[in-house]
Amino acid sequence: MDDAPPQRAATERANGAGQGAHHLQRGFARRGRPGEIRLAGLGRGEPHAIRDGGALRAAHMVTLIDDLLDISRITRGKVELNRTRVDMRDVVSQAIEMSAPLMAALRHDCGTDIADEPLWVDGDPARLAQIVSNLLTNAAKYTPAAGRITVRAEREGDCVVVRVKDNGIGISPEMMPKIFDLFMQEGQSLERDEGGLGLGLAIVQNLVTLHGGTVEAMSPGRDQGE
Repeated sequence: MDDAPPQRAATERANGAGQGAHHLQRGFARRGRPGEIRLAGLGRGEPHAIRDGGALRAAHMVTLIDDLLDISRITRGKVELNRTRVDMRDVVSQAIEMSAPLMAALRHDCGTDIADEPLWVDGDPARLAQIVSNLLTNAAKYTPAAGRITVRAEREGDCVVVRVKDNGIGISPEMMPKIFDLFMQEGQSLERDEGGLGLGLAIVQNLVTLHGGTVEAMSPGRDQGE
């Protein structure tokens, strides 16, 4: 019987999974990444590509592998940020484009409420886009088809705040304190249908912390998405 604390056990599991992901990644490198190529034009006038289920599945597998590698690096303290001055409006736009294939596949309406003035921050543009994209993807997965998702970005005092809101399945009070833990999933059956591993929000929290920021989830309860 494993007496390791749950979070330490999750970290060890992440490191082991990361090693396996390296082997999978090499396999994809040899074969190419069909999903990545097929979906590259989405959001720029090529909605027909979303009908290729094989491409979507391949892209989803690439995302899973990247998540495993990321969480392994994060838990080992191997992530370095390439900081620069970046406008969060551009970051949000990139994140929306990154999540567009899933949004289109699930027929979600993705709205925006973005400040008119620049939202300058000191951060890693690629990692910041990953944070917002993960939040959008998580919202999309846990919102029934043809749902409504909104991303808002504004300045509040000395901080830039990005909010992602959806009318999905909500979060139970029991799950709320654990929502950012490794391998933690609300609505296990739904997440398994999507092929997820429960890493997206854990990656978000760790990357936000590396940037010196904070992240939190709010919900009135299960089946009470707004």
